[in-house]
Amino acid sequence: MKSYEEIIRATAALDWRIRTHMPENYMEEIFGQTPESDPSLYNRLWRAMRTGSIQFLLDTLDYTNEKKLIRYISQKA
Repeated sequence: MKSYEEIIRATAALDWRIRTHMPENYMEEIFGQTPESDPSLYNRLWRAMRTGSIQFLLDTLDYTNEKKLIRYISQKA
């Protein structure tokens, strides 16, 4: 089982990546989709980058993509 610190560290690293990188640089790795295949997800990621918050994604993602995001965080921890 992952420690609380590892999960927080992985979440902070992903939050930094969302705030500092263009969505097309990580979209396929995390969600398995490209900007062309899911423009609405790309727009959400773009807005999250501009607002500087992973919280925006957690509030607006659908269930499937939210699960992918959480799975990615748990794999990185």
